[in-house]
Formats: sequence, C-alpha cells, structure tokens
Amino acid sequence: MQYKFNLSGSVLAGGLVAWFGVPSVAMADTSYAYFTAPSLPTGSIYRIAGFSVDSIVGTSTDIATYNTFANAEAALNTALPTATWYAGVSAGSVSFASNISCDATCMAAPIYSVAGVLLANSTTDLLASNFVNYPPVILNGLSLANGNFTWTGSGANGSINSLYPLGSSNAAIASPVSNYGNNYFYNYVTALPSDTFPIFVISSEIGGTAVPEPSSALVLGAALAAMAGAGLRRRRRNATNV
Repeated sequence: MQYKFNLSGSVLAGGLVAWFGVPSVAMADTSYAYFTAPSLPTGSIYRIAGFSVDSIVGTSTDIATYNTFANAEAALNTALPTATWYAGVSAGSVSFASNISCDATCMAAPIYSVAGVLLANSTTDLLASNFVNYPPVILNGLSLANGNFTWTGSGANGSINSLYPLGSSNAAIASPVSNYGNNYFYNYVTALPSDTFPIFVISSEIGGTAVPEPSSALVLGAALAAMAGAGLRRRRRNATNV
C-alpha cells in the first residue's frame, strides 16, 4: 500500500515541526570528525553513504545543486576519505538511481556507514531494496529520529517520481524510519519545495590498489640506486685487488 499525504500550504508552515519534529530551517554548518573504516582486505573497493547533517530547500530542478550540497556536507566531516559525493534525490530529469550510479565495479561495491557498518551489499541491491528497513544513519554517526523526513523526489527503485520530483510545486519527502512503514520510495508525503530537509548522500568508490605516493617512489628509487652503486664499487675494488 502506498501512503501519500500532502503536507504543503498552511499545514507545512508549522505542522511538520509540531507533528513530526522536522526542522523548518536548516541546521548550522559545523565541522566534525567521525569515521571508522570498514574491515576489508587491502585494496578493496567500497562506498560510504548516509544522510546529510544539514538541510536544503528543494526548489532547484538542477541535480548539480544537490550534488554540490552533498559534497559540502561530506566536507564537514574531516575524517572522511577523499571522494566525490552524490545526492540521493530525483530533480528535473535526473533520477536518484542515475545520479548515484557508477561503473560496474563501483556498482558492485559494498556500501558502509561512517561507523564502518555494512548498509548494502552493492548499489544495485540498495536500489532494488527500495530502502526497506534502511538504517537512517547520518554522516556524523547519529541516526535520524523516527518520523523525520528527507527529500527524495523519487519513486520505486530510485526512479523519478513523475508527480513530485524536487523543483516541482510539491516535492516528495520520505522517512527511512517512517510512521507509515519502512518503504522509503513508496511511503512518502509531499512538501513545499521552499521548506528544508536533509538528503541522502553517497560517495564515489573508495579504496582500490594502493599506489605509492610520488615522494615515496623517489625515496625508493634513490635507495635502489645507492645499493646498485655500492655493489658496483665493491666489484671494482675486488677486481683491483686481484
């Protein structure tokens, strides 16, 4: 069963805060450091995902607006590995699924929270599951409270919600821990795009084959050259003494 409730207009003006505890203004940007690397073999590929600490309006139809916000949110967590971050929303003609998609290796990589906890076996599995019973982990390691909503603008499997993408007169919001059920993409309500909510964010692939840093390579090369030179000098001394 799909639950669709319109919370726009006068209801949204104060009702979300009173009924669901959802902030009607964005939270203050504050840097922090919280990350536990997943226990994986060296060179493994993985992705990190979670919900933004801060909120954003849903007025833009340009997915780049939300991707920029996703990267700014990830940058607040100074302990996170270097990566590019993508917004888990549908806006304009770009779907949630297509915006977070990547090459085959990346799509097959497991997804972890900032606490190093496995969230999904792959991006493909994450989308196919429709976020059913998805842990509502925020990028700072905390969790969204039951009933707190985030922007999605999306339908089944991360497709575009044809009626309520971000940037439309009403846009879809949903709760990972919902009062209406746990199907993130189906159990949604709508809100005015001028209101503010967090979004789901996910990194590009992290890890892979370790490559020595240029400085390390130079040191290694100098050491090998010195060893070769020492060996050549010993051979010359031995030849002279014969």
